[in-house]
Amino acid sequence: MWLFGGRVGCRARSDAGDRDKAAEQSFDKLDEVARRHPEAADALTQSRQLVSGLMDDLRRLSHGLHPHALDKLSLQEALRDLAESVSTGDLTVETELDLPEATITSPEVTLIVFRVTQAALANVVAHARARRARISLSAASGVLSLAVEDFGVGFDPGRLTLHQGIGIAGMRERIAWIGGQFELKTSPGAGTHIFVRIPLIPASSKITH
Repeated sequence: MWLFGGRVGCRARSDAGDRDKAAEQSFDKLDEVARRHPEAADALTQSRQLVSGLMDDLRRLSHGLHPHALDKLSLQEALRDLAESVSTGDLTVETELDLPEATITSPEVTLIVFRVTQAALANVVAHARARRARISLSAASGVLSLAVEDFGVGFDPGRLTLHQGIGIAGMRERIAWIGGQFELKTSPGAGTHIFVRIPLIPASSKITH
């Protein structure tokens, strides 16, 4: 069974704690600035909530949040099951999964790809009003490519709610944690398209048990 643990889990918990303390110290200093400039207070409150949400997300990941589907299934099989579970009479989630067996040797990458896909589909169900969505996964030239796309209403990235902003930032943070790139493309009426590229690094270079 793959678990996000060992030295990586310990390191993540340590890093998260250090980042949390540093963030709180920075916000304490900014509180003093906000008292002198009340117009900045709302922005500071939103920033504090965003950072708090990101740290909570990282803590859950570092403590071994592990979907049971990955205990028995490959990543491709787990994503197909996820697509089927999200599909309803109003929404069809298609899959285009072309990943040779044993392409991903890092359990950390497998876990984060699954969780980001899960979070992206949750946003589709909650906000997209889409009839169709698609998960694409492939690998070439040492890079894993993931796309989660819907063909719904889209949105203006400059007018995100705080909750939406935290969710997207959480996905971006997870991908950055494993050295990947996260891209969001959307506009009103054009659907939402999330693209991820992750370098395929051998597990031995990332995780030591």
